[in-house]
Amino acid sequence: MSRRRQRSLVSEIILHQEQEETAHSAIITSDEVPVLGSSDFQKLQERITELEEENQYLRNHNQQLMISQDKLMRDKSALMKKLKSVKESKTVNIPDQVKNILAPHFTSTQIDVLLRKRRPKKWSDDDIALALSLRSVSIKAYRFLRSRFNYPLPCLSTLNSWVSHFACEPGILSPVFKIMNEKAQGMSLQNRLTVLSFDEMKVDETWTYDKKADRVYSPHKYVQVVMARGLVGNWKQPIFYKYDCKMTTALTYEIISMLEASNFTCVAIVSDMGGQNMALWKSLGINMEQTWFRNPCDDKRKIFVFADAPHLIKLVRNQVADSSVLKEYLDKAKDQDLSVAFRLYEKLLHVKGEERQRVKYAVKLLSNSVSSAVQYFGAKNMFQCTNWQVTADVIGMFNKWFDVMNSRVPVDDTSKYRNSFSGATFHTAILEEVISLVSDMRIQGRVF
Repeated sequence: MSRRRQRSLVSEIILHQEQEETAHSAIITSDEVPVLGSSDFQKLQERITELEEENQYLRNHNQQLMISQDKLMRDKSALMKKLKSVKESKTVNIPDQVKNILAPHFTSTQIDVLLRKRRPKKWSDDDIALALSLRSVSIKAYRFLRSRFNYPLPCLSTLNSWVSHFACEPGILSPVFKIMNEKAQGMSLQNRLTVLSFDEMKVDETWTYDKKADRVYSPHKYVQVVMARGLVGNWKQPIFYKYDCKMTTALTYEIISMLEASNFTCVAIVSDMGGQNMALWKSLGINMEQTWFRNPCDDKRKIFVFADAPHLIKLVRNQVADSSVLKEYLDKAKDQDLSVAFRLYEKLLHVKGEERQRVKYAVKLLSNSVSSAVQYFGAKNMFQCTNWQVTADVIGMFNKWFDVMNSRVPVDDTSKYRNSFSGATFHTAILEEVISLVSDMRIQGRVF
C-alpha cells in the first residue's frame, strides 16, 4: 500500500470520528428532541451499530497500518546502512583482497600470474627455488600441475637456464641453502634432523680454467667437502667446498648457523680421525668423556660428534690384514674342495693404493663368515698358531659393531645388530666391548 493511500485512509477515519462526535453531542445537548417512532428509532439504532462496527474496523486497520509503517521504517534504515557499506566498499581494491587470501599459498609473482592470466617477464629466485624443490620430487608431477591445472610455475627450460647460471664458487653454497629452505617447508621435523659429514678428497694438482666464471684455478692438493644428510630421511646435499681448507670451529659454527636458518636441525657431525679433524675435535672440547658440544644457535641443544665408521673399519682392516692366522687359513683353504669362507681371498689381505680406500674390502675381511671359518679351522686343530680364537673373536666383534653403526632400517631380517639403535642390551653390550678392546689394544707399540 502506498503512503498516499495510507494518509487518505487516516484522514477519512479522523473525519468520520469528528462527525460521529458532533452528531452524538447534538443528540444529547439539544433542547428540542424530536419524537421518533419505534421504527425510526430501530433504524437509528441499527445505523449506530453499523457505524460503531465500521469505526472499530477502521481503528484495527489503522493499527495494522502503523505496525506495517514501523516495519517499513526499520527495513529502510537497514537498507540505508547496507547502501552506505556498499558505497564505502567501492574504495577498497578487490585485487588486494584476493592477494591477501592467496598470499599464504603462493608467491607474489604467482599471484600476479593468476590475476593477470599471463606469464611474468622474470621469475624471482624464490619462485625458482620453490619450483626446483617440486621438480626434484617428480618431473611428471611438475608437468601435470603446470599443464592440467595451469599451476603458476616456470617452464622447465627456465629452470634449466637458471641452473646453468647457478653460482658454485668455492665456499659456502648460499643458493643451495635457499633451495633447502623451500624444500624444508614440505618436510616433517623428523626428516629435517640433519647430520654434517665432512672429509678431504685428493684432487689433481693442475691448472684449471672455469669458462663460465672466466676464472683460472691454481693447482691444489685437496678439497674440503661438507655434506648435509638426513639422520632419518633419505636425502643428502653438498653445502660447502673449498680447496686446501681446514675445518675450524668458526667455519663449523657458520655452516651450522646457516643450516639452522634454513629450518633444518643439526644434531651431529661426522668426520674421520685425520690430524686436522682431531685438532677440530680438540678445539670443540671433544674427548672420550665429552662427546658433544653446544649448538651455536641454541645452547640448550647438543650436537654430538662421531668418528666415521667406514674410516674406522678400514683402520682395523689394516691391522688385521697382517694376521698370521688369516694367512695360514688361506694356505689351508687351498687344499679344501669347498671354501668355508667364500668372502675371504688373498686380495683382501694385500689391498694397495686406492683400493685401500674402498670400504667393501674391509667389510668383507671383517665379516661373520670369516670369523666362523677361523672358528671352524681352529676347532679342527688345523692352525699351528695358537691365537686363532682371539682373531675370530675380534673379527666377529667388529662385524657386529659395524652392523650397529651402519644400521639403516628399523628392523633387519638378517641380523638384530642391524636394527636401528634403540638402546637395546645387545646394542650397548657390543659398543662397550669394542670401547674396552680399543682402549687397551696395542699394535706395534701404538695405543688405539
